[in-house]
Amino acid sequence: MASQAAAEVAQLAAAIRRQHAAHSFDWAPPAGYQLQYDSLRGEVYVGGVYVRLFLKNPKYAVRDPVKFAEALVERYLQELLAAAAGGDAAAAALDRCLLLSAAAVALLQGHGLLADHVAQLGYSGRLLALLAGRTAGIKAAQQQQGQQQQQQQQQAAPDELGGSILRLLHQLASSPGASEALAVAVGAPLVPTLVTAMAWGHGASILVLETLKRALGVGNRQRDLLVGQAVQAGLVQKLLAMLDWRSSRGSSGSSSGSVAGAADSSTGQQEAPGSSGTAGVTQAQEQEQAVERTLAVDVLRLLAEDGAYAAQVNALLGASPVWAAYRDQQHDMFLPSGA
Repeated sequence: MASQAAAEVAQLAAAIRRQHAAHSFDWAPPAGYQLQYDSLRGEVYVGGVYVRLFLKNPKYAVRDPVKFAEALVERYLQELLAAAAGGDAAAAALDRCLLLSAAAVALLQGHGLLADHVAQLGYSGRLLALLAGRTAGIKAAQQQQGQQQQQQQQQAAPDELGGSILRLLHQLASSPGASEALAVAVGAPLVPTLVTAMAWGHGASILVLETLKRALGVGNRQRDLLVGQAVQAGLVQKLLAMLDWRSSRGSSGSSSGSVAGAADSSTGQQEAPGSSGTAGVTQAQEQEQAVERTLAVDVLRLLAEDGAYAAQVNALLGASPVWAAYRDQQHDMFLPSGA
């Protein structure tokens, strides 16, 4: 880059000398002139920062993080629409979406107060509406399948664009202010939209549950709205079914193998809640299921906290033998080390 800059400066100096030799001393570079470095050609440049280079060192002190955050999210939304539109440029737009989403998450992790700023600009509601659009196909398919198949929690094909939105919402939800903005978003209801996204698989389910756990914190003054959405969306029943070790739907109803706590066909006995008891399931899948169970218990406990819908939630939990087995457990014992 230094040699290219030196060569460019030498060319400009030569142009100035030629003009001076012609007795013309009023010189300026051509309109719109920019020095283009070959090594940076094709790099995504947003808000005065090269995004890929920022991701290599997210702790780098950005000169203007507010400007960078605004530019990142705005460019991300533009690329998201371009990728969703399809066509020849969709693949490149998808790559840029994933890059911009990762950079936005990294920036928000390092500058927590920026989440409130992003939410105040209305971006949280726009992101939620776009996520609702990505999950609309899942909801329509579930309605066609009927109630019995809905309860089996069939998994949908993973959605990279939807996953990038989900990761960004997950990070925004760490701020009480952004969580309040998501709770009152007009474009789409938060809880039903997130619950539908759980069909994208274990990774999406874990992100959804962590997002709900953050959004339902006592610092969110609009948490009653979220609990009401959860009750209407049947989230309590869904999480209890996830925890149910007695049925094939326990541990998120994974289609990749037997679920945790299934009854042993030879002995007719059932395993204890939270035990793995999986056959044909990889260790990574067992760990994901353990994390899901732990987060499901955390979310249920938050839903049962004092509030406008506490009596309704506690009535549902009190009538469940599954919850009776889980509520007094130190459930984080089932987490894998390092989770």
